[in-house]
Amino acid sequence: MAVEQHVTYCRICEALCGMIATVEDGRLQSLRPDPDNPLSRGRACPKGIAFTDIQNDADRVLAPMRRRADGTFAEVSWDTALDDIAARLTGIVAEHGGSAVGQYFGNPIAFGYATGLWSGIFLTRLGGHHQYSSGSQDINSRFVASKLLYGAASQIPFPDLPRTDFLFMLGANPLVSHGSAVRTPRIRDDLSAITARGGRVVVVDPRRTETARAYEHLPVRPDSDAWLLLSMLQVIFSEDLADTAALTEQTTGWQTLRHIAAGFPPEDTQTRTGVDAEVLRGLARDFAGAPRAVAYGRTGACLGRHGTLVSFLLDALSIVTGNLDRIGGMLFSQAVIPLEDMGEKAGRLTYDSARSRVGDLPEVISTYPAALMAEEIITPGEGQMRAMFVTAGNPVLTVPNGPMLEKALGELDLLVSLDLYVNETNRRQRQRVDVQRRRGPGAPGRHVRAQRHRGADRADRRQRRSVRRCHVLISR
Repeated sequence: MAVEQHVTYCRICEALCGMIATVEDGRLQSLRPDPDNPLSRGRACPKGIAFTDIQNDADRVLAPMRRRADGTFAEVSWDTALDDIAARLTGIVAEHGGSAVGQYFGNPIAFGYATGLWSGIFLTRLGGHHQYSSGSQDINSRFVASKLLYGAASQIPFPDLPRTDFLFMLGANPLVSHGSAVRTPRIRDDLSAITARGGRVVVVDPRRTETARAYEHLPVRPDSDAWLLLSMLQVIFSEDLADTAALTEQTTGWQTLRHIAAGFPPEDTQTRTGVDAEVLRGLARDFAGAPRAVAYGRTGACLGRHGTLVSFLLDALSIVTGNLDRIGGMLFSQAVIPLEDMGEKAGRLTYDSARSRVGDLPEVISTYPAALMAEEIITPGEGQMRAMFVTAGNPVLTVPNGPMLEKALGELDLLVSLDLYVNETNRRQRQRVDVQRRRGPGAPGRHVRAQRHRGADRADRRQRRSVRRCHVLISR
């Protein structure tokens, strides 16, 4: 049997660590870190290495499946599955219009541009507007902050870790998460290098996380980040530590921020933040006085009651001290394929250009809060959601009030799910369908399918070796 080594990379997170896939007779045998990858340099986390188990998992669904009345699934042909979806979707649109169709997608869509592009086109061509994502449980407040600051939701500046002297980190634990909204496959090395060259890493978090234990920890009371950041800005402005030349060149309206921050001296906010006023004053002075400094926040910064404001103020801290678009500060990326720019120009990466039918809440990059899905399904009236497509997500488990959503899904006329497994969301469905895309032999990824087809003969196996699959489930 032929054994081949394929250079590839992991698609699980932003690090995109280089991998070597060992493939024998068309079947993935193992994954290991690629020592020649210029970014990850022989590093990969256990999740990426263990993806062989997903690739070859016998529990994965490898063919269209339809749910029977008793809740079990039966395999059906591709023609049967797709004809069933098309017929029911056509009927729903004919009776209720395209606004009755919705979709939800999870994080993996961010690592497969084709899925993101075509799912958006699909809903747009139907005339639908019910679009939801895991972003409302994760990063949407960061997108809004970028829209307000830079005029583009897609522009999220990243910290220049290899060259900074002071990293102020809020609501992030990269020694465990490996970083997010920043592409650093060796983030442990990047952080230790900051202190090795005489710099500082300060971790602001209510909990003494793994990252906080390794560096300087500033404990803060939960959901008080906005007050802490405003107080730091107050110190910087009041003590003339702001880089006014950079502010004049790069911004408009910074005097308004100075006026607002003036009302939040550390002495007035310490009872809310739990941080001693003198400690916070010293931190603000040190950050402003560092040769190169950057403020970085992630999930913890986004998920509080003031997530958008906190994300805004984190960037403002770097901007006010002259660290925007500067070595060792915050940098903007330039994509090889400018899909984000295309999305901006196409008017898809918007904020508050439309409002939800239930709750009158603003859209963020053409998606509404996922917590609304259940009510959008059960609330009668024009635009009531009657069909739903779920791609690479399990919202019953991840969206607030999962039991309510699970019950609401049973009211849909059509539920289609593209996923690797039966899960809490799609187990109600009647049908599961594989969508196929040609890839290189044995290439791993979020939607890679094992080449095990029970009952298939050897010739059929050979024919399917280079096929990557992602499932579709159909319900009701």
